[in-house]
Amino acid sequence: MTILLVEDDLFLREVFAESLKDDGITVFAAEDGATALDFLQKATFDLVLMDVFLPDMTGIDVAEKVKNSQNANANKIFFLTNSDDPKIILQIQSLGYSYAIKSDMTPDQLGEKVKTLIEQIKL
Repeated sequence: MTILLVEDDLFLREVFAESLKDDGITVFAAEDGATALDFLQKATFDLVLMDVFLPDMTGIDVAEKVKNSQNANANKIFFLTNSDDPKIILQIQSLGYSYAIKSDMTPDQLGEKVKTLIEQIKL
């Protein structure tokens, strides 16, 4: 399994990446939208974990660009956010994506969620 983790918070990026690697998952990490787009244009991932708030653009903007370009990764994006703002949740859902609240998950729970999501995508 190979995932792209898009998270601007260095601590969270490292904790989540390490936990996922411990679960046998290959993790590529991006700290901003531009880096994420570069990864997404060059490789296909089993899953993309996308933060909503990034320094250069939102994760929602990244997802829209990927979706509009009909990139193979477009249907593999899952949002991780600490926001429970209904407007943001509605934007995510209106694009056809799902989300999880990061602050509600431990790194181990994230690993289990990732495995479940990858299985769902393969169906």
